[in-house]
Amino acid sequence: MKMVIIIPTFNEFGNIQTLLEELNNQFRLMKHECHILVVDDNSPDGTAALVRVLKQRYDNLHLLTGEKNGLGAAYIRGMTYAMETLQADVLFEMDADFSHKPEDVPRLMSEIDAGADFVIGSRYVPGGTIPKEWAWHRKLNSWGGNAVARNVAGIYGVRDCTAGFRAMRTSLLRKINLSDLRVQGYAFQVALLHAVKVAGACIKEIPVEFVERADGESKLGLRDILEFIINAWWIRLHSSKTFIKFAIVGLSGVVVNLCFFTFFLEMGLNKYLASPIAIELSIVSNFILNNYWTFRWRKTVDPTRIRGLKFNVVSLLSLVLSYGTFILLSAQFPDVPPQIHQFIGIIPATLVNYFLNSYWTFRQVDETYKQPDRTNKFNARIFPMASVEKMTTPAIKRLILISLAVLALLLAAQEGPLEGMHWDAPIYLYQAKRFAETHYFVNYARHTVEIVDQVRGNLPAGEEFSHAFWRFVRIGHIAVLGGVIGFFGSTLTAIVFATWLYTSFLITGIAFLFYSVLMLGKMREPELPWFTGAAISTLLFFLSDIYSYLAGNLVSEVLCVFLLSASILALLRSINTGRLPLAILSGLLVFASYTARVESVWTWLTFLVAYLIVWRGKHRSTPWKPFLATCLAAFGFYVAYAYIFYPLADPHHNLAYVSGLTIADPHNGVPAYRLIFVAGGLLWVGAMVCLRWLGQSELVRFGWVWLLLSTLPWIPQFILEGPSQTRMFALLIPPLFLLSSAGWSLLLHHGLRRSIKIAVVGALCLALVSQPKVYAWLHGIPGMWRVQLVHSFLAAPKYERNDYLPTEMVTFSHAVYDANKPTVLVSNPKLSQGNLNLIRFFGPSYQADADLALAGDPTNKKLCDHKFPDLGEPVLFCQGYVDPTSIPAHQASYRILFLRPTNKYAMPNGTHWLETTNFTLEGLRN
Repeated sequence: MKMVIIIPTFNEFGNIQTLLEELNNQFRLMKHECHILVVDDNSPDGTAALVRVLKQRYDNLHLLTGEKNGLGAAYIRGMTYAMETLQADVLFEMDADFSHKPEDVPRLMSEIDAGADFVIGSRYVPGGTIPKEWAWHRKLNSWGGNAVARNVAGIYGVRDCTAGFRAMRTSLLRKINLSDLRVQGYAFQVALLHAVKVAGACIKEIPVEFVERADGESKLGLRDILEFIINAWWIRLHSSKTFIKFAIVGLSGVVVNLCFFTFFLEMGLNKYLASPIAIELSIVSNFILNNYWTFRWRKTVDPTRIRGLKFNVVSLLSLVLSYGTFILLSAQFPDVPPQIHQFIGIIPATLVNYFLNSYWTFRQVDETYKQPDRTNKFNARIFPMASVEKMTTPAIKRLILISLAVLALLLAAQEGPLEGMHWDAPIYLYQAKRFAETHYFVNYARHTVEIVDQVRGNLPAGEEFSHAFWRFVRIGHIAVLGGVIGFFGSTLTAIVFATWLYTSFLITGIAFLFYSVLMLGKMREPELPWFTGAAISTLLFFLSDIYSYLAGNLVSEVLCVFLLSASILALLRSINTGRLPLAILSGLLVFASYTARVESVWTWLTFLVAYLIVWRGKHRSTPWKPFLATCLAAFGFYVAYAYIFYPLADPHHNLAYVSGLTIADPHNGVPAYRLIFVAGGLLWVGAMVCLRWLGQSELVRFGWVWLLLSTLPWIPQFILEGPSQTRMFALLIPPLFLLSSAGWSLLLHHGLRRSIKIAVVGALCLALVSQPKVYAWLHGIPGMWRVQLVHSFLAAPKYERNDYLPTEMVTFSHAVYDANKPTVLVSNPKLSQGNLNLIRFFGPSYQADADLALAGDPTNKKLCDHKFPDLGEPVLFCQGYVDPTSIPAHQASYRILFLRPTNKYAMPNGTHWLETTNFTLEGLRN
């Protein structure tokens, strides 16, 4: 190939001769026909005259002179001459001041030989450097220029946009009209880079050392900086024509949306059903206009029907964002007209619609792209779906992940702190208060023998099982909440922070599972579109009732899902990279999960067993080193833990504790076989789909072996149809997420359109039925009462979702504890113990030296006659009197208060103390 290095000069007399000599020395090492073109702007120091003399020495040296109109004008003049007169195949840009090393020229040319169209000698990729002696303003100028180029001009994916050392094919430049770049100064570098990027160039950056010029001075002036900024904004405006059209179409969609929405409301349709129908009609309208106007000029691979299908798939995510926002705003601001909620929900949907449709649905085909063989019916049938993963750029992937995270946060925000919570949540908060205010670990280490004695059958009076041991096997979870309480105190702020902390634990845990699936899929079955499958599974999980139930729920299973997912990801990274510290980190994380909930370690152990069962000796050698490292690390941490809490940490005591429990359910609970489906939510759709490939896919076999092994402890519950709790099955989310991702990935890979449509429609219908408001509306339609059977497999039972009203409980706590005289608080039998836990939670702090390891929960409901005063507790919580003679005895030493729901009858002999929306506090007259 014929290559020409273009060197623009102005007053470079002191540099040019040495530079030409060193470049020709490098040319002798290259196999190409190498030329140098000096473009001089009539330098007053005689640079052009010197070059004319040197032309007699170098046959490959050329000179082009002209008026000084800026760097860009010089390069355009030089490139035009090199392409038209010299017939160059490759052009180089290079400075004459030795800031670019001549020995780097062969390195850039080797990348062109390897297939790149445009090669940048970059200062800002790993290995590249800038001069250490640069002043701060030089560094700021360079950094700011690149920031403007990326974020204003939109040149994403390039680290050094302003570099002046570059190589490019002339076949690429011939696609560009250089005179249309409209620049003369240094802005030319960004304008050309944007033009070649739009033209579809394969751009490569290689690290170079940028050297401070030894002779002469920089030509960069204020005019160049202003032109650079103006040009960046011009590029943004010019490239935004498509978005402006899209926005106009979007506005028409808003009109269509709101008109149909209002029309359906006037027809008497429920607003929660009218909203998605109006959204879908606006989607259809938007596709027609975008297809025949906004993106009409783009050459795309797919026919109209496939673009329509893609447009609707993208719009599903937009519909979820818009509808989720509508529901959230309707719940938070019920008095605002629903049209306002509908309009606000359109905004995030529009942004997501534009980016995904621009870069996927209406993606312009590369000229080098080969059309699928339409003569092969199978290839023609599967191509659109099989190419989903390849056509999803990194930018789109990031946008999808951000959209999923925003959706998760919006859905989690629908409920306030301690709304829809399991009854263990306020118990954990009270124990966290103890942890934060006393020496919790020290006290447990001091009383290990006594607690073991309780497990063996010597229970404290009034306890059906050892409450102290129950707290111990969840001590890691209590410690995490205790850290929050220790920082914020026993306040509403602490509860709000803890709620969002556990929401982030759940979202991050799903993110870890997402990347674990991508890694495992890449290791075992890389041909499948794992990103798309995992993204669909993530969306379905967030739309499931189990997510709204667990998000912010202060139960140990949420923390365990986070820790187990992180442990699995660290172990897979260790297997993939061979880095044993990651395996050790995996062991530490699973040990932390063990301390938060002992039985959670079973999910991790079954992962290892399933891996060995399915892949032992296949594909590559079994990763014994990472497995041994993670197991030894987990065991090592456990040994230290067991030593500190000996003999309490002996696993035999946990087995004895479990065997001593009696299955009792005061709520006539839902059978376990239903709750296992509730815990998996819509992940079960993909998990069932992947059964079709059980014989062909090892990953599917691995997922099902893992799931079945994980459910072994629950088999007796399934057989006996015994009652259970939804949260207990949350530890099955990791294997179900893998199976769901595999199912959707296989469906897309094989392009089974009918199956995809059935699965998508089925998943959306189940998602709607699982929503409380939609379910209530359907249940009210005559003949639709049978939908409750389906709902029982999709939503957590009502008795597991309780509202504990912390804002009201803090008011009662201050009233109850605001007295020098001890108090007896008599609670109505209908009042939840969780509310009493919160009253104590907001109450006075414990002494730091208080030993509470063996102390029970002071709010345990007992009759006042049978409950004895606790010197460490200023309030005696009880449930009522059997013997009326006990009341005068208590009145002599205590102030007696009664707490009841507001809708219950008042005490005939009581005085009104305090009343909130839901509860009333009364005193007993003397």
